[in-house]
Amino acid sequence: MLRKTIGLALATAGLAAVQPASAAEYLQIAAPTGVFGNLGVTCATTAPCGFTNTFNFVTPTSYNRVNVDITSTSASALTNIDFSIGSVMLNGVALTFDSLAAATEHGFLYNLLLQPGNSNVLTVSGTSGGNASYSGTLAFANSVVPEPGTWMLMIAGIGMAGIALRRKNGARRNAGQVKTAFA
Repeated sequence: MLRKTIGLALATAGLAAVQPASAAEYLQIAAPTGVFGNLGVTCATTAPCGFTNTFNFVTPTSYNRVNVDITSTSASALTNIDFSIGSVMLNGVALTFDSLAAATEHGFLYNLLLQPGNSNVLTVSGTSGGNASYSGTLAFANSVVPEPGTWMLMIAGIGMAGIALRRKNGARRNAGQVKTAFA
């Protein structure tokens, strides 16, 4: 009984020690949207310091495209997050940033093709001035591309309409020739 109590106390203390380190990062997906971020990118020792956050998620079924937006915020220009080109990537594709030298930086990636149900990796890295945060959105969409069977039906339908028009015009021509023959 004493061993169980000590073990439970140690496990609880261990969980309490781990939670604050990971509590600031979040990723929530409820199709067709998702949100991600880190509410407290702080430096453990001296500022500035580098950081990297990795988010793994699965593309929701029925969706095959995503738009990504990310914005950094800070209390002052001295404590802001600095992103660099290629520092925020989704499946190896870098986001584009409006400006990289501002107190608030905004990055985006639009219309990236994904496979429904596949795993994806979003990596966010940068330099923190000491106390800043970032947040972002994932907007999933489905671009409708007809399947090969649909294309075949459309082509067959257009062909049938062409044949019907040709027969109709041919019948009119023949009717006109018959009239002139008896006139």
